Amino acid sequence: MRTRQQLMNWLSAWKGERKGAALVEFALVLPVFLLLIFGGLEMGRAVMVKHILEEAARAGCRVASMQGATTNDVKSVVNQALGKAGLAGYQIEVSPSPPLSAEHLDPVSVTITVPHSEVAWLPSPRFMGNKSLAGVCIMPAVRDAGDDNGDVGDPPSKKNKKSSGKKSKKKSSSDDDDDGGSDDDDD
Repeated sequence: MRTRQQLMNWLSAWKGERKGAALVEFALVLPVFLLLIFGGLEMGRAVMVKHILEEAARAGCRVASMQGATTNDVKSVVNQALGKAGLAGYQIEVSPSPPLSAEHLDPVSVTITVPHSEVAWLPSPRFMGNKSLAGVCIMPAVRDAGDDNGDVGDPPSKKNKKSSGKKSKKKSSSDDDDDGGSDDDDD
């Protein structure tokens, strides 16, 4: 019985000493843990905003690449996309400006930049500091070279050519096989 009492005394003494050690370990681990949590939040928000900026730039670039588009048309589409996302404080750059000056297949680009401090969730962003986030899209301008009145015609595509060719082949083969039987002709 005495050994059991000694064991209990030793465990209670060891447990009391462990309380101080756990507090010291917690004090050492807590800053690293908080650094990882807040760093992950800030970087996750930056990636999300960058994706939103790229999608808005892509939408604006689609408009800018079409014939008849103005810089105001592009900015309107970008403002609408970023307004739905709740972003503010951004700058839009369209090149060339106006997009009408681009020739057929010339590159048209839309760049949207915003300071990270404008979109950060944390009150004082430490990890990104004074960085800016940007979304860029570059597309070829689509112009109808033969049309003087500015209307955009449907450009021929490989898909249209292939599908029309397949239809004509199927139609001609079905015309030959009216009876649905073999291809041998009765003499």
